[in-house]
Amino acid sequence: MASQLPKTMKALQYSKPEEYAIVNIPLPQLRENDVLIKVKACGVCGTDLHIHEGEFLAKFPLVPGHETVGIVAAMGPKVKGFTVGDRVVADNSELCGECFYCRRGEELLCEHFEAHGVTMNGGFAEYCAYPAGRVFKIQNLSDVDATLLEPASCAAHGLDKISPKMGSTVLMFGAGPTGLVLAQMLRLNGGCKVVIAAPEVLR
Repeated sequence: MASQLPKTMKALQYSKPEEYAIVNIPLPQLRENDVLIKVKACGVCGTDLHIHEGEFLAKFPLVPGHETVGIVAAMGPKVKGFTVGDRVVADNSELCGECFYCRRGEELLCEHFEAHGVTMNGGFAEYCAYPAGRVFKIQNLSDVDATLLEPASCAAHGLDKISPKMGSTVLMFGAGPTGLVLAQMLRLNGGCKVVIAAPEVLR
């Protein structure tokens, strides 16, 4: 399969904040533990607006996109557990696993933290490469629905953090995708009364 891959791909690339174009760039170079994903869908969220404005530690030139869904197109020589053609979703975080914080289980404080679509190229392209440990198979979701797994995982983390008691009343600020998913989780996992405060334009 790797021999059938093109040498270049189309991508939406920012040269600097607020300036972007559809360009042809080389396919990502695969490291030995990488999975190359042929992108089928990639969500657009509020983070991408911040990237557009040059915020969130964005490094340019940059291909944004951090809610990537696709199929396995190729793999590095040390990758196991995947087959070309598998439908997958990717976690955009790249963590070293060796620094002080990673060893403490506080991976998001990783001293060498990188993020696809923020500090390195992401899913607004035909292909994107991710470490195999950050790639997960999917089955019973459409490509578009699977893009919501990233915000859903953020919502699940929020639910774990607040651990509401049965019958609690929860006030939430914001009604974007993550907020709406969290509201559903609160109702399903604790019998909570949920009150959402959001700008009228979102109603």
